[in-house]
Amino acid sequence: MERPPEEFIKETNGDIIAPRIRTGLPLPCQPLWYGSNRVTDHTYRNTLTARDPLPFVIFQYTLDGHGEFRTCGKQHDLPAGSAFLTITPSPTYYLQHPNYDFYHFVYLTIVGEAAISIAQQIIMQHGNILTFSPDSKIVSMLCQHINELRANDKPFDIYKESIFAYNFLMSLCQEHFSKGPQRNERMPDSLARAIEYIERNFSNPLLRVSDLAKAAKISKGHLTKLFSKFYFTSPSKYILSRRLNAAAEMITNCKSLYLKEIIEKCGFSSEAYFCYAYRKMYHNSPGTIK
Repeated sequence: MERPPEEFIKETNGDIIAPRIRTGLPLPCQPLWYGSNRVTDHTYRNTLTARDPLPFVIFQYTLDGHGEFRTCGKQHDLPAGSAFLTITPSPTYYLQHPNYDFYHFVYLTIVGEAAISIAQQIIMQHGNILTFSPDSKIVSMLCQHINELRANDKPFDIYKESIFAYNFLMSLCQEHFSKGPQRNERMPDSLARAIEYIERNFSNPLLRVSDLAKAAKISKGHLTKLFSKFYFTSPSKYILSRRLNAAAEMITNCKSLYLKEIIEKCGFSSEAYFCYAYRKMYHNSPGTIK
């Protein structure tokens, strides 16, 4: 009988960073980071912008306490027993819930075409927020593996870890796709072209929805419907969220940059509007972090 997740809470603290393979064929499902964190700071926010040159998958499960997951203006609670699954880069971030004293979670991040494809299918059918019954094998599988990595003094075997990452995603896929009929929807190529165009050009303050539609090779009306269906927001709000997430990451990590420089790099033409939009999304002033 597998141990319940509660027994792993004190055993899964800190990060485990997987070494990257720089030569040979790219692995279809390669882990980047494992670990957990116990947050007790209400100012804590982690923006899920690109930490890596390639898109990657993040699975994060709430062991105890309470968190929040926000994407494209939508807010989701993360109580114990819930998790979020997302693909970065995206206008997304998570934080400790303001009404709770802490947020304790365990996570796994994975890069690779297979990982992206599997995660996309789960998100298309079930959304970003997933829940697990107390006897779920998914969380025990992840926590037990992290504990084994911490106790193992042997060299890190990236091929073995890639097999684990693939099996973990397939187990996640199997559990959730067995709950109901599949929609079998995938992101249209036109929408993927629009997202890629945003990633390359969100720093341009003159970026318009008509530019996205042209890059996507569809009409503005059709593009708006696709954003509403797959991201639950409009193209313009997606661009704003992407700019704000980029700004939040720079404010946190690029201490040498002045706020004016960050605003310009992220595509905002007005400091006043940037501060207004930033406070509306993050519920504090950019100056309090800087």
